[in-house]
Amino acid sequence: MRKIISAPTHTLVSLPNPKLAALARVLTDALAHANLTAQNCPARVGVSLEELRRLQHELATIVASAGTDDPERFVAEREGFSLQLMAISARGTPADLSYHEVFRKISSLEDLPPAA
Repeated sequence: MRKIISAPTHTLVSLPNPKLAALARVLTDALAHANLTAQNCPARVGVSLEELRRLQHELATIVASAGTDDPERFVAEREGFSLQLMAISARGTPADLSYHEVFRKISSLEDLPPAA
């Protein structure tokens, strides 16, 4: 597991698909066998039983879609003189793009409409 960024409200991590699948299976098993109820789940786990079930469903969906995205993501947007870039790999490292790839992507950007 690799921590990418940890802010006060969110933490972004990169996990190999087999480890994410293992976490999803553990959560599924816990929901089936851990005697969690709507009353005791917040004290035992820190979230409501409904939220824990939603998390299990989200993890299962992510595990089912593993391997469907490119291993690197490069997103660039421009609004006036502001340029927003995201370049990251699935491993949590910077995307490995050449100068020419980045320059071509940035040069093709059109201005976005002004924010409302």
